[in-house]
Amino acid sequence: MQNKAHVAVTIFVEGMPPRVRLALFLISKILVLGFGLTMGYLGIQLLLTMMTQISPTLHIPMQWVYLGFPFYGFFLMVSTLDQILEDIKQFRNLSTSSPNPSSRKGEG
Repeated sequence: MQNKAHVAVTIFVEGMPPRVRLALFLISKILVLGFGLTMGYLGIQLLLTMMTQISPTLHIPMQWVYLGFPFYGFFLMVSTLDQILEDIKQFRNLSTSSPNPSSRKGEG
């Protein structure tokens, strides 16, 4: 996810203006952030529920088995927040660097 190298269907997105494209990316990352938050919260609830159970095979508390859910949710949120901040910077740069059509020289 760091390199943004995953399978995607981009035919619709590539035809959109850059501002709309960035806005759609921002919305999708906000949804991923919500998923990470939900996974972290429900993972903590699962840990609290499984605190008293023991794994029949490993003979360890089940909370150790399910500890990965809240950790993954937390790290997903941190990574996604970083990407959202990068997208916001790009969105602001796109807003400030938009060329003024009347300031072009040599066209006419």
